[in-house]
Amino acid sequence: MEGVGKNGVYNGRDLSDGYRAVYHLMPHFNRCLPEDQLQYCLAAILLATAVLDKTNFPKHNEAVMKSEDHLDVAHLASAVMRHIAQLVSNAHAVTQIMGSSSGGKSKVEKVSQKRIASAIYPTASLMNHSCKPNIINSFYKDLLVIRTIEDVNSDGQIYNCYGPHYCRQVRQERQDSLNRQYFFMCKCEPCTQPEYLQKEASWSGFHCENCGGVLSWMGENEPAGSDFAESTGVFLCLQCHKLQRPSGHLVQVCTKVNSLFEAGEETLLKGDVSSAVSFLKKAVSIGSEVYLPENQYFISVRDTLARAFSELGDFKSCCLELRECLKVVELRYGSESIELAHELLKFSDVLTLASTTDAKLQGEIQDVRRRIDEIFTLNYGPHWK
Repeated sequence: MEGVGKNGVYNGRDLSDGYRAVYHLMPHFNRCLPEDQLQYCLAAILLATAVLDKTNFPKHNEAVMKSEDHLDVAHLASAVMRHIAQLVSNAHAVTQIMGSSSGGKSKVEKVSQKRIASAIYPTASLMNHSCKPNIINSFYKDLLVIRTIEDVNSDGQIYNCYGPHYCRQVRQERQDSLNRQYFFMCKCEPCTQPEYLQKEASWSGFHCENCGGVLSWMGENEPAGSDFAESTGVFLCLQCHKLQRPSGHLVQVCTKVNSLFEAGEETLLKGDVSSAVSFLKKAVSIGSEVYLPENQYFISVRDTLARAFSELGDFKSCCLELRECLKVVELRYGSESIELAHELLKFSDVLTLASTTDAKLQGEIQDVRRRIDEIFTLNYGPHWK
């Protein structure tokens, strides 16, 4: 096996073993676009020239390699170019959960996952991709920690996710992304089994006016919110199989919801929370007629309403909206998913604030915290705190 060290160990403790493992990862340089190849070459020449002219690397290299052979720009640039290409298809994004202000006069903090670095972990790069991975990655300082999140048979394979995940992107988006960056056509379960298509369709789906089933958009420029005028295509009901153009009622409701949502966001940013709540409540009430509960756009409307209730200090109403959002997150990502755990953390904070005026919520708080602990322990181990 290429990349194995002198003692038969892959990515061993010896420095040369570690570099050997990195060097033999696939660069896919010959499959890169010509303009990318040119960019990598120019960057490599520039870096190699700077390293040789402006650093002590040449002397350090001679000491480590115990050789008097001098590195020149051509040889060093060749290695650097290979490593740049390897980064594209082998690097892991090192992430961290970070908070930020919601903007304006908001007192609510937004929490999101931010990429803070990229790194190559050779052993992790040996794992194949699945859009439905059976592991989860986490970071402790400079260590990549990998844990299985489901039982794996002794003859089974450990699957990583290279980025495109079946719960976050539809099939065609995943296929295009993987083919563009990693040069393969994924044939995992979510990419080949038809039952996953209906789940994906519901993320941007509407109620069928004929039978109440899931309307899936067939065509280009899938409408986000209300921009049907910019979209070319028809709806297909996945239950009654009827093809239909967006009805006048659907377009009218979506346009109204979008207008109310934008007004709610704008007034919330200005600090007029009462008006924002009024706009957003109307948007949710009207939108429930046509949007599926799991429609991602409609969920963002409900989540913004929950934030507005929180800004207003109406934590009980905030909890009501968050409960609806939690149902959708659990349906989409699973009952033991880390995505659900993070939403439960937010819900737990709001429940605690609501319990100051309603002691009956104490029992629910304990249940939610216990569930958070169970999910984080499953995904990150017993020392996750």
